[in-house]
Amino acid sequence: MYDVGLIDDKTQWTNLIKKIKELTNESGNMVEVGLFNDTGLISIAKENEFGDPPRRARPWPIPERSFLRFVFDRDLNENIKFLFNGIDDIISGTKTRFKVLNETGLKVTNSIREFIISNYYKSNRPNHPITIRRKKHDHPLIQSGKIYSMMTYKIGKGNPRESTKTTVVNKK
Repeated sequence: MYDVGLIDDKTQWTNLIKKIKELTNESGNMVEVGLFNDTGLISIAKENEFGDPPRRARPWPIPERSFLRFVFDRDLNENIKFLFNGIDDIISGTKTRFKVLNETGLKVTNSIREFIISNYYKSNRPNHPITIRRKKHDHPLIQSGKIYSMMTYKIGKGNPRESTKTTVVNKK
């Protein structure tokens, strides 16, 4: 951890100010985690994330099985600590901003993937029997494995305070 109380030379102050400016640079200061550019897959993910009412082709509802918001909420404190440690590493010069953002994106992506393959929803929000017959298994968040494999992150631009929604996004 960088101890500001020990800074007593102008060079250290200059370096600290430079690192703080680097952290607040508007270019590439945000990590987005989700599914990108596959509208069919994003639709399926939204149906599971938020639930979906019965339809003509599927007369039973899909219950809400949040995997993005659930993991975001569950891991929030742990991820904040992870980011603060990353900021300390950036300030001390042991890591770059992009390395910290990449590590954060990978950490959150892997947490979501682990949740997708967990059995969390098997007992309390199981698939409809017709869905189980069609899929040939009973795992609610897995059909082909594409949501799991396509879940990714990207480092983006913007103000993180304006982009804290944990929904599946379609960026074009």
